[in-house]
Amino acid sequence: MDEESIKAVQLLIRNGLKEKLAEKTGFDAHSISIIFCGRNLNETTTIRSLFLGPQTNLTVILTKKKSSPGTIFEATSQIPNQSVIDDSSFKEHSSFHVFCKKEGLLQKGKLRAYSTCWDDLLISNRIKADCKGCDCMATPVRFSFKCIEYATPLSHIKRNTKRCECVICGDFGQLCVSLDCAHNTCIDCFTAYCQQVHDQSNMVYKKSVGFTVPCAVSGCFGCVTDVHIFYILGVNAYKRYQRLAAQMYFAQQDSKQYCPSRLCGAAFMLEDEEDDTQEKIIMCPECSKCFCRFCRAIVDCVCEQKVSNQE
Repeated sequence: MDEESIKAVQLLIRNGLKEKLAEKTGFDAHSISIIFCGRNLNETTTIRSLFLGPQTNLTVILTKKKSSPGTIFEATSQIPNQSVIDDSSFKEHSSFHVFCKKEGLLQKGKLRAYSTCWDDLLISNRIKADCKGCDCMATPVRFSFKCIEYATPLSHIKRNTKRCECVICGDFGQLCVSLDCAHNTCIDCFTAYCQQVHDQSNMVYKKSVGFTVPCAVSGCFGCVTDVHIFYILGVNAYKRYQRLAAQMYFAQQDSKQYCPSRLCGAAFMLEDEEDDTQEKIIMCPECSKCFCRFCRAIVDCVCEQKVSNQE
């Protein structure tokens, strides 16, 4: 391979990728920053050296002021502390979101710090703090307790600070549902998509999660890993998902049994046993009626009669 071919393969961030982005977006190449794995890429970095995969994302941000060549990356190699996105909708930050069962709504969550032991709370004058109201220094803290109702945390819901497009509608929402595959979906589209998957029973099975909803992108292996996200469909829909997932899991088991009694019909599973140690007569855990596991007869088992007739 000659020197010109090597230079063609080693596409530089500054002289190659940035200029292409500048041509398509109309922005100055010096105002474009490219983020990869939380770091601002250097101008001399080559695309080939990053070993990008099919699901790898490069984030492009725009600086508010144009920088001179050679100085945009020399200031720092980390993402700036202040967001470059000037949007009034992002002034109220909340990194945690929960589903309030009492109100049945998606709410902002607050992360509180708890004491490590009861002595910190019960022993008088053990913890002291500076009062910002009266400027008192090292004032003893008095604790009061009240009843608290815990909400369900929703780890998949994130603030869309990077302005990622929804993979379904292409819109930019303030909140998004981010899966382990890095694909983002707005709340409204994700709710409608989950409802459709549940109605059509198109859930997928993951050993570490169970039956869950796959990523909306066709061919993607990502999925919902925290099933509490289905609370955004409503409490009744979440209970329906639990029943549906249990039924689909039960249908896959080889040890599944159904009580043959018309008044019961309970479904249950038996413990795994060797073929030579399996009990022929089993008892329903709901109605306590005994029946044969092979012919499912409650009164007269016909299995022994078939064996004797064959002999």
